[in-house]
Amino acid sequence: MSDSDDDLPISELIKKRKRLEAAKNASQPTKKSSTDKPERLASTQRVSNSSTGNKAADFYTGTSKGQLVQSFLVRWWYAMEWPAPEDIADPPAGYEALDGFPGVFISTRVDSLGHIVDLRNKDNCPSLKSVSRWSSAKIKDLCIKAYEVQMQQLEDREGPEVRLLRTLKSELRAIKAIDVAAADRQAVKYSF
Repeated sequence: MSDSDDDLPISELIKKRKRLEAAKNASQPTKKSSTDKPERLASTQRVSNSSTGNKAADFYTGTSKGQLVQSFLVRWWYAMEWPAPEDIADPPAGYEALDGFPGVFISTRVDSLGHIVDLRNKDNCPSLKSVSRWSSAKIKDLCIKAYEVQMQQLEDREGPEVRLLRTLKSELRAIKAIDVAAADRQAVKYSF
């Protein structure tokens, strides 16, 4: 690039740089190294060990229990209250409750203004780690309850002909069809 490029917009400079790099790469002969082939083989072998390489994603998509957990986690508030009111502690001195987050407190003192303290019980929170430890039967029961409450609230607000209601009914049928004993056996190899 030269001084004559000073007045060009950035987008034109980028295009010009790409053209110069493409011309440079085209003029150079490409050499294949002996390491290219094994490298490609190694990457395909890694992919074949796991469909996604992500343990949580494999659990969600590859097991019935994962499907139960996923269905429950996207609507858990219809089936359970967390944190339970009896588990919510009083705010520490100099802290106030954070609206909308029971059990979470924010500092109002000058020396720690804005500092957040979370006193919620993490052992029973609705997260992948904790819910996947529950039995499939418990998750299925809570999931069915969540679907039923969600559908009832949707019907009360939107009416019985809402398209989402038909989708939820179909999903609920699939949840009810899951064999919880088989789901637990299938999920044994996944631990969180």
